[in-house]
Amino acid sequence: KKWLKEYSERDYVKQYNIIRNWKRIGIKSDNYEELYLLYVSIDYCMLCGDTITKRINKHLDHCHESGEVRYILCRSCNLRY
Repeated sequence: KKWLKEYSERDYVKQYNIIRNWKRIGIKSDNYEELYLLYVSIDYCMLCGDTITKRINKHLDHCHESGEVRYILCRSCNLRY
C-alpha cells in the first residue's frame, strides 16, 4: 500500500489521472497537456478572484454540450455558474 501511495503522488501520475477524468466527463481540448499546465498554474478563481488553496476546490468549468472549457473556478462559483 505504501508504494501505491508514493506512486500516486508523482506529478506525472496526477497529470495523467486529471486529464483522464476530464476526457471521461466530456471536456474537449486540442492540447490537454497545455490545459493541464494552465490549470495547475492558476491558484485563483477566474470569476470572483478568491485564492484556491486545495485542488478539491478547483474546478475546470466547461460547456456540457460542446465540452469547451470556459474558466477555472472555485467551488462556490462553479456551483453558482
